Amino acid sequence: MKATLLNRISLVLGSIGLYVALLLTLEKAMNIQLPCGSGGGCAKVADHPSGMFLDVPVAYYGLFGYILITLITVLRFTTDNANQKSLTNIAVFLTGVGALASLWLQFVSFTVIHAFCPYCFTSAVAMVSLFVTQLLLRKALKASNAPEATVVDGEYPRPSVGIQTDKKWKLIAYAVPVLALAIAYGQSTMLSRQLGGVSALSAEKMAGIELISKDSHIFGDPAAPVTILEYADLGCPTCQMVAPKVKEYVEKNPGKVRLVYRHFLIDQHELSPTAAAMSEIAADKGRFWEYIRALMAGMNGKEIKEVQPIMDAATAAGLDTKEMLERLKDVNDPVYARITADRKVADAIGVNSTPTFVVMVPGETPKIMQAKGLYNLMESDFLSKLPPSTFSAGGKP
Repeated sequence: MKATLLNRISLVLGSIGLYVALLLTLEKAMNIQLPCGSGGGCAKVADHPSGMFLDVPVAYYGLFGYILITLITVLRFTTDNANQKSLTNIAVFLTGVGALASLWLQFVSFTVIHAFCPYCFTSAVAMVSLFVTQLLLRKALKASNAPEATVVDGEYPRPSVGIQTDKKWKLIAYAVPVLALAIAYGQSTMLSRQLGGVSALSAEKMAGIELISKDSHIFGDPAAPVTILEYADLGCPTCQMVAPKVKEYVEKNPGKVRLVYRHFLIDQHELSPTAAAMSEIAADKGRFWEYIRALMAGMNGKEIKEVQPIMDAATAAGLDTKEMLERLKDVNDPVYARITADRKVADAIGVNSTPTFVVMVPGETPKIMQAKGLYNLMESDFLSKLPPSTFSAGGKP
């Protein structure tokens, strides 16, 4: 029974590894951003040179390794004692190599990149645990010396010791890994749909529209020629997920790219109006970006369902929460008018989801896009092709 239990544990760990490895693989293949909190650790780890080996993303090797290890685990449920031992020896080697690689990558993440990717960390824990499990399983199988076979449930000849199973566990052995892969693929596909799409803003839509108002919040050089105008909802998990990547584009292109933030509240996020109003009050104190960064870090990719995180973010940003609460009570406070104005412009240009971006490049028609379109654009070489004169001080997009 000990060997059987260990193989079942191996099945669970392998399926967890498959799920995470496929998510990381599809993140690269689909050019999407996985939920990772406001720290942007996943993107930092993924963009580091250690994330590639022989010009192939490390995630691809991880997925291939987990497929092999899980296949071995499934086969051990359906073969005899001698083959179980041979398969386990192979699994010890594979998981040993995987564990060393995973530990090295985690070492690089913490000591060189100074970033934390929960997906990579989970994969590392799963791989190291798998290695320990394979060692224990090999020891348990070596103790199996009885060659005779017995019949389990009247159907399957099984060794009297070693890894045993029945019809139910044979079905589970096939179903669990497939389910893990299906869930990961479904999540990645959903994210890809949410983050895709690019279209030009027509002259008709732009007529009489002020995309960037005097009250707009700008991150980066105000004179930068390229503008990323973001319509977002502070209570939107996808917005929180995408925010670190967008901020990174500005930081990596100083003087070339600026981010402008405007509100687009989603009805189903009940506390978003409160969060947005608080952000506008923070802006009056010159603490807008500090406030939203604190709020997103506190929510870590989750919908705001309680007032406390909003208050905590204000405190973290160094704001007087009592004063802010008093202002929230005044329906005539100008912060509400600013949020309404943002929504009117968003409706006029066809924004219907968050986050939505309008990218303005000198000499080109403004384009409205979702996050995936922004990723594709910003990771191309279009910035290097802009005429040097567009980077002169005081330049306007």
